Amino acid sequence: MIFKKVYITNSGVALRGLKLIRNSVFDNVPTSNFYKYSLFKKVTEKKKIFKNGNYLIVHNHWSSGYHHWVTEALVRLSNVESRNYDLILPENYPNFAFDSLETFQFNSIYKLPTKTGCILESVTIPPNPPSGIYKRNELSRIRSHFFAAYNIEFNPYRKIYITRKNAARRRVENEEEIVPVLKNFDVEIIDTSLLTFKQQVELFAQCKIIISIHGAGLTNALFMHNKTHLIEFYKDKTFINPCYENMCNELDIQFHRLLCEGGKNKETHVNFTDLLVDKNKLESLLKKII
Repeated sequence: MIFKKVYITNSGVALRGLKLIRNSVFDNVPTSNFYKYSLFKKVTEKKKIFKNGNYLIVHNHWSSGYHHWVTEALVRLSNVESRNYDLILPENYPNFAFDSLETFQFNSIYKLPTKTGCILESVTIPPNPPSGIYKRNELSRIRSHFFAAYNIEFNPYRKIYITRKNAARRRVENEEEIVPVLKNFDVEIIDTSLLTFKQQVELFAQCKIIISIHGAGLTNALFMHNKTHLIEFYKDKTFINPCYENMCNELDIQFHRLLCEGGKNKETHVNFTDLLVDKNKLESLLKKII
């Protein structure tokens, strides 16, 4: 995991000479675009030189997003003894990332300036987990770490719908139609983008049903007790990204996928499309679960 004379892009893709360091990317995602990107950045990006320190990289090209941060960057971090290292992380990373790091001890944290890569004489780069594939012991280790750090215990009684109404994309277009259905089952409407990382961990340790469109908020199932439930709204007639189903299988959480029509934005990719949720199907599913 220790590499010498390395260039790393601001987003965490690493090169040794002209060779891509596989630990810095996903072993189940084609690497050609990451490699081309890193070569381009090596020529065009500003660079900070690091010589004296025991440096550590845990972020990856996608881990500025909540899901990839929690299930990949934090997994990488959990596999090393953090107090031995000087962590390097882009300064423009979201608050949830820096919030979560407050529960770990480091020699130091260096905030890498925007649009600046780094050149390191020596750096530890733990293997990046495969995208969307999880190991029960790694997920449990992360959850145990934060439960201990925040003094949290399971108390699953709340039913939570994560709204994305303030997001730029991937929203429930007819949310005003399904909210009355949700409220009939005492489901709370929560915008997790307004919560700190600690508040999210605390909230979902109390959750027995989590409901949302396919998106990063469902990552919080990690902090739920087993035998609870996750309902994912997903576009019909498109490829299935089973990441949350995979996570639920590892955590012994009951997974339910509610297929929905695409919204007016007419996007076909699941990461961009808005959805129209059938309120009758949702009501029927909630009756079965509750």
